Amino acid sequence: MRIALLTDILCVGGGLEYIFQVVRGIPNHEFVVCAKGGEETARFQQLSNVILETTGYSSRTVARYNPHVIHFNHLRALVSHTLFAQRKYCPLINGIHGVHLRRYDYLHGPVNAIKSSVRLQLERFCVNKVDLNITETEADR
Repeated sequence: MRIALLTDILCVGGGLEYIFQVVRGIPNHEFVVCAKGGEETARFQQLSNVILETTGYSSRTVARYNPHVIHFNHLRALVSHTLFAQRKYCPLINGIHGVHLRRYDYLHGPVNAIKSSVRLQLERFCVNKVDLNITETEADR
């Protein structure tokens, strides 16, 4: 099975660590990790079941790899596919993590309240466009 894991950028953080643990822990599947560049590629290059695509995660880029499943790990990648993908050709899974941290993003001022509201509405729209949403913690659920 070929699974496309989409994230924003390959940089140090919990999301990328999650992706690494998944691809390392399931060696009998092929993974395509798609991101818009980033510095944290060395660990992935050591794994024989991983293809790194660092030019982005557009639906056209991902479709080149003909994945059996697409797993989103960042809101930007999710938005890109749910708003702009021309066709749905495989199951879509969304990993929801870090939501409990975002409640602090927009604490002060009317502009931040607007940003928070827009992000929440966009996220709600997008999570309803996938086949399965997975949360990692009760707080994220």
